[in-house]
Amino acid sequence: MRAGRHFTNDRSPKWNDARYMDVEGDVAEASSVYLLYAIDCVLTKYLPVGMFRVLSQHTVYGNTFSVRADRIWGLGNPNTLDLHAYFAILDFKRPTLIDPDDFGTVFTWNEFNARDPLEYLEPSFKNNSQILLKQAVSYSSHYGTKYIAFFDWHTLVLVVLVDTDLADTELMMGGEYCLVTIVTDRTQMMRALLGFLIKAYHAQMATVEDYTDIVGSVDSEQTAPSKGKGSTAGFGRSGGESSRHRRR
Repeated sequence: MRAGRHFTNDRSPKWNDARYMDVEGDVAEASSVYLLYAIDCVLTKYLPVGMFRVLSQHTVYGNTFSVRADRIWGLGNPNTLDLHAYFAILDFKRPTLIDPDDFGTVFTWNEFNARDPLEYLEPSFKNNSQILLKQAVSYSSHYGTKYIAFFDWHTLVLVVLVDTDLADTELMMGGEYCLVTIVTDRTQMMRALLGFLIKAYHAQMATVEDYTDIVGSVDSEQTAPSKGKGSTAGFGRSGGESSRHRRR
């Protein structure tokens, strides 16, 4: 996917710092212009005709629950969408609500892969990050996708619940670990989200799932593994961070 090469400083929509950001609605409205419009145009050209739809403020209803998502990317005609026709969810947050540091304490890298996961039974996520991951699991179980994103204007969080089982509604609890990418560099956000959505689309179309390079062409640098219980593996940290760790 080479379309992301156009999302550079001189070609992508400019971020207007004069815009006042105070509530979630400000983030949602501004994101339509500065983040999402260009991405949706690229997806429209990239995906087969009739296989891509965007929905806002969409709600799914069950016997005892209802869940609303701010932005949904789905397959085909919205009127015929079912549980497994959604491939990605984006949830807006009020400015500065997301704290990247809450995730950083549990990031690990590949050398942790060989360690016994039974040694890491304590929850990894705390405070802000734990709340976001609980929301991600809820969206995943109700919309049938492993790809959930959060955005508060300053930080973009991309979550892939790689260990959840979407085929069994009784087991759609998020799994033991997940991949998380944090992007705080605005010049990289469109490219990161575009790569995330392309991955999500192919995963939902039952093509081979490849969770590496989840931020597309965004470069990542590895850091030292986190210490203590709660983490299993991961990919690193930079302006775009990508990591695998325990979810519970």
